[in-house]
Amino acid sequence: MVGMDPPQLKLPDLDFLNPTKGIQCYTYNCVPGCSIELSVPGKSPLVKSGLKQFTIDHLELERKYTTPPLFNGIFRCRVLQNGREVVNQWVEINAITGNLGQGNMKTLVDQTSLISQDLCVTHCFYDAPPKGNIAGLPDWDQFYVTVSPNNSAWMSTIAPLGSVAAAKPFRRLVLPAAHDVGMNSLHTSDILLQRVGGAFTKVVDSIVPASKDLQIADVLKGPLIPNVIQSSSITQKDELSSILAIGARYFEFRPAYLHNAFRGLPQLQDIKDKLFFMHGPIPGMGYDDFLGDCVNFLVRNPGEIVVVQLRWDGVPAECARPTPEDLNRHLNEALKGAQGTLQAGHLPEMTSQTIDDLRKTRKRLLMLQNVDTYNIYSDQANATLTGDSIIAQFNGISPAQQDGKALTNIQCQATATNLGLKIWFSAVAATASNSWLLATKAICDSKTMPWVRDNALAKLTRDQLLVVMDDFVDGGMADVARDLSVQRLKKP
Repeated sequence: MVGMDPPQLKLPDLDFLNPTKGIQCYTYNCVPGCSIELSVPGKSPLVKSGLKQFTIDHLELERKYTTPPLFNGIFRCRVLQNGREVVNQWVEINAITGNLGQGNMKTLVDQTSLISQDLCVTHCFYDAPPKGNIAGLPDWDQFYVTVSPNNSAWMSTIAPLGSVAAAKPFRRLVLPAAHDVGMNSLHTSDILLQRVGGAFTKVVDSIVPASKDLQIADVLKGPLIPNVIQSSSITQKDELSSILAIGARYFEFRPAYLHNAFRGLPQLQDIKDKLFFMHGPIPGMGYDDFLGDCVNFLVRNPGEIVVVQLRWDGVPAECARPTPEDLNRHLNEALKGAQGTLQAGHLPEMTSQTIDDLRKTRKRLLMLQNVDTYNIYSDQANATLTGDSIIAQFNGISPAQQDGKALTNIQCQATATNLGLKIWFSAVAATASNSWLLATKAICDSKTMPWVRDNALAKLTRDQLLVVMDDFVDGGMADVARDLSVQRLKKP
């Protein structure tokens, strides 16, 4: 890996009269002709033009290069394609306090991926709180950016119709996956807060581990409920159409109805019978919207195949599950949009048919339900701020653990939610640019993605579908999965 892990960096002693704010920068670029330029005032821009390298660099925004009385300086990221600027993202940072000023990437809403006909640029900025944060979150701001091709047709590219690769079993592919794909905005939560705020707040209060402590429970409620949801539940930042363009092809969806505590209230009559993705009791994307976007994408990209697994782990009993008839109705309604060009396939087709078989039979939307999966995940290992315990877990896997499973899911996301009271207390200061999920994304990916690239195929040798899952889907993960797919398709 180019660069050094954060604990190894040795910065010079800084003059106390010249306070600074550190910015840890993570990059990945896999597009020839593209470069990434990172800059702060008073220093030459840092230019990253190497290909397929997960890099870590550190910048210091120094007070002496800012202008009084505000002492704000601009951290900027430019992406150039053949010398032409295609992306210019920036934010003002106060060198003394670390507070953010103006900018076009201050919040998660500002940080949606930039998709063009030939490029996908994904980025996230984490606004680190002041030193002394009791949760152990980073003191340095965190920024990552990935530059990758538009991957709307990556399966068609590596396995064109009629090719030798397309005659290989579909299960040979390695699919990028969006962890909790339905939690990509606060839209549904905002509706509930506006219409039935009191009832919804009580339900959200119940997910905070510290709620038995009255003092802490009083802090993490009311006006701070959006912060709690933002910090604990928003795992994606893009619309599904963008997530698919970046390259994701596997999704787990937990469809259920709204919590009984408020589903029957008159203010919600228009959505009481709508199925939503459920993150615990917190609703996200509508199931009909999800299926509709998948179908529209597959119609536009006739060589691509999407796998959806329905699960209900973690969904409370108070959120009614759909009946088989409900699920069939939603699926059939979505497929109408394909006008006969698309059909649903299931587990037998996924495990036995070739890529071209699925295309020819039009079964390019593979619908699974509670399939026995080898999930490389544990509440203990993934509860991390550094990713080290995830790597330790990866190093302990073996092919024997794949036996009898339909697929293997390599879960790379950190679930700091499980770290207990201190991490939940950080929600008091959380904003749309400093949730703990943003804090851990780049730190963990800088370790997990190189590991997956270099070790996954040697560790997981069974002839079954592989999935690489993460928060905030990005082009680095998609490129790793694509390259691993190419390697597996070359096997006899």
